[in-house]
Amino acid sequence: MRALKLNDDDLFSSILELFPPMTREEQIVSIQIYRLLAEGEPVSLARLVEASGLPEELVNAILELWNAVLYADDGMIQGYLGLGLNETGHLFEVEGTKLYTWCAWDTLFIPGLIGKRAVIKSKCPVTNENITLRVGADGAIEELDPAGAVMSILTVDKDNFDKNIIKSFCHFVHFFSSWEAGRIWAAEREGTRIVSVEDGVRLSALKNKAQYKDVLKVTK
Repeated sequence: MRALKLNDDDLFSSILELFPPMTREEQIVSIQIYRLLAEGEPVSLARLVEASGLPEELVNAILELWNAVLYADDGMIQGYLGLGLNETGHLFEVEGTKLYTWCAWDTLFIPGLIGKRAVIKSKCPVTNENITLRVGADGAIEELDPAGAVMSILTVDKDNFDKNIIKSFCHFVHFFSSWEAGRIWAAEREGTRIVSVEDGVRLSALKNKAQYKDVLKVTK
């Protein structure tokens, strides 16, 4: 199976379209949620308001627009668009703090948003082989074991994506120990494609640049 090219079937474009542009204020709130969650504790509205430097009413209004925010019973934020405190199959360790991502791709784009190196541990759903990555604060792959590991990606209807990102997208995005393992898994799931981890990194960089172009550099 060949590596994906940037213009291959417009796959990258179709995935990037799932993540619409945000206002500068939305970008600030989004990045601060990621960075506060990366500290390993649920995020209160008060902490988010303080970190963002925005009025509480505006922060509340922004949060109400987003479906991909997970709240605990006490109203604290415990997960947001790929990163959370509840255990999943993708361990995401930042400076000794154990966090979890919703899918394999999250592990590649979140380090660039929080500005910190992450160690990721996952398993191939076909072979059950352990997969370990180290991703730098700039989003670059510093370590990948096994070296031939790949990942799946999915084209999905935007309406379904917006309604339930975990069910419609994240459940189909995994790491695999090899191209062959990925091919076996993808053959039974319509719309999934197997790509190299390096392509996943490039897609992550494009997503972050498009979504956070106004604030990413100045908030690091």
